[in-house]
Amino acid sequence: MVNGRAPDSSYGLSPWNHFLNYGIKAGATYKITGHNYLVGNLAYITTPPLPNTSFIDPEIKNIITPNLRNSTTLSGDLSYIYKAPKLNVRFTAYESIMQHLSDEMSYFDDDINSFVNLTETGVNKTYQGFELGAEYKINGNFSVVGVGALGNYRYTSEPTAHISVENGSSNDTTMTIYQKNFYVSGTPQDAGSFGIKYSNQKYWHASVNFNYFDKMYLDFSPERRTTRAISGLLPGDTAINTITQQQKLKGGYTIDLSVGKSFRVKSYFISINLSVKNILNNQDLIINGYEQMRYDFVLHHVDKFPPKYFYGLGRTFFLTASIRI
Repeated sequence: MVNGRAPDSSYGLSPWNHFLNYGIKAGATYKITGHNYLVGNLAYITTPPLPNTSFIDPEIKNIITPNLRNSTTLSGDLSYIYKAPKLNVRFTAYESIMQHLSDEMSYFDDDINSFVNLTETGVNKTYQGFELGAEYKINGNFSVVGVGALGNYRYTSEPTAHISVENGSSNDTTMTIYQKNFYVSGTPQDAGSFGIKYSNQKYWHASVNFNYFDKMYLDFSPERRTTRAISGLLPGDTAINTITQQQKLKGGYTIDLSVGKSFRVKSYFISINLSVKNILNNQDLIINGYEQMRYDFVLHHVDKFPPKYFYGLGRTFFLTASIRI
C-alpha cells in the first residue's frame, strides 16, 4: 500500500538483506585441590539486527537503515570456587563487549511539531565487573550468607542517529550521538546482600537479609547529546553541562524477612511461607527512570519535560501456601 507521506518509498518490496550468524562457546574447569577450583568460560556470538531497527520510519516507508550489520558479543568470565563442609565461596570476574548494536525510538519533537523516528547504529557497550558470594554454616541450624557485585557498564562509542520526520516537513538527517563513556541504565551496577538463615529438622525455616544497591543512572535522551541540543550556547556556558550530563540516581537499601514451615498431612506435603519485603517501609527508593525525549531546543530548559522515575514498593507482605501430592 502506498503511503501518501512517502509515495516513492512505501510501495512494494524493500531490498533484501542477508546476515550470516554463528556462535562459539567454550568452558573449562581446573581442579586445584578437592576444595579449590578454577572455572573459565568464553563466548563469541553474532546476532542480526531486529526488524524494528532495520527500517527508518517503518510505518511510513520501506527505506533500509544505513550501515546495517550483525551485532557481536565477546564475553568471558573466570571464577575461583572454594567448597568445604562449613564454607562455600565463589569469586568471579567478567567482561562482555557488545558492538554494532542498533536501537530505535519514536517521540514527539516540539521544535518541528511532528512525531520523529530515531534509529541508532554503531552502538557499543561494555559490561565488566566482579561478583562475590559466600555462605558459612555456623552450626546445624544457622548459616550466614553474603553476596556482592561491583560493575562498570558503559557505552563505548558515539553512534550515528538516523532521524525521519513523520509529517515530511524536513528530509531525513543523520547526526552523531555523543554518549561515549555514559553509563548503561536499567540496573544497579553496585549491589550487595547480607543475611542470616535458620532451618531445623522440624521443617521450620527463616531468614533476614539486608540489601543495598547503588550506582544507578537515568536512561538518557540521545538528542540531548547532540550539537543541535546546545545550538546557540557559547563555549563554557554552564547550561551545556546541565543539558548533556547523565543523572546519577540515589542508592538505597531494604531489609527483608521470611518465615516458613513445611509439614506432612497423610500423603500430602504442605508448605506455608510469610515474607515481608522492605520492613522499614523505605518509600524513597528510585529503582529506575528515563529522560523524556521531548526537549526545549529553543530555550534549553531541561525541566520543561522532566524525567520520569520508577519507585520501589514500600512495606509489602506475601503469604504463600502450596500442597504437593
